[in-house]
Amino acid sequence: MFKGVFTALITPFRYGEVDVEAYKKLIEWQIESGVDGLIVAGTTGEGQSLSQEEFIKLIEVAVDVANKRVKIIANTGMVSTLKTIELTKIAQEKDVDAVLVIAPYYIKPSQEGLFQHFKTIHDLTNIPIMLYNNPNRCSIDINNDTIVKLSNLERIKALKECSGDILRCSKLKQEISSDFSIMSGDDQMMLPLYTQGAVGVISVVANIVPALVVQLHNLWNESKINEAIEIQNMLMPLCEALLCETNPVGFKYAASQFEICLPDVRLPLVQLTEPNKKLIRESLQVLKAKLYESE
Repeated sequence: MFKGVFTALITPFRYGEVDVEAYKKLIEWQIESGVDGLIVAGTTGEGQSLSQEEFIKLIEVAVDVANKRVKIIANTGMVSTLKTIELTKIAQEKDVDAVLVIAPYYIKPSQEGLFQHFKTIHDLTNIPIMLYNNPNRCSIDINNDTIVKLSNLERIKALKECSGDILRCSKLKQEISSDFSIMSGDDQMMLPLYTQGAVGVISVVANIVPALVVQLHNLWNESKINEAIEIQNMLMPLCEALLCETNPVGFKYAASQFEICLPDVRLPLVQLTEPNKKLIRESLQVLKAKLYESE
């Protein structure tokens, strides 16, 4: 289930409300570009700033538009176990393919607390689960021993890895079953983690250049390593520019340059400063020039 390119979707807003029409067009474009799956209401989708009604609407629209052409994964990870279970059950009822569950942020539980958190969610729901490890966001790392224990549970099937530890992937591959997938959660770490056994990427830059990320993934799978590295190198400056401010502020501004949606974000996020808008515009122009040269 978990391999290939999964886009962590932005949530388009128009004057404070979810822009459903822009969202539908974004999903259709992603599917036409060849992605394998879509993450709904994640960090990139400003999931923590959505009401429950908006969360449900985004899932319903994604499931309807995708119509089984790609996998739909809903982000249901919250700071409390009970709230995570509640959202996971809602997502399950809405016929998503799986849920993404991040480590509880702010609380900083022990490794045993992390294990019991994920195990309880697993035991009280009936849907495949992708763990999400992001110590930078959560101030807690799901360590390897905990991941291995969790991978033995029936429906915990994958890990979105954002620790920055390149070797973690290869170490885990020695201890987990072959049907447990490790996905890069960072566009800039995509190829490094692929060399260590990752089988896909949860991509944010795919909101802007989905076909290019799909091409990079396919080149790697075809053992065209030099060509894959060339595309990764082309993407790196853009990825760095897009992260000039907190995700997804830069990505939404870039999307607005392609008329995908407005650059609107919700507080406490605010729109880019003028210098950073210029930085992103210039990075997009450089990438466009490089793509033209390579044709």
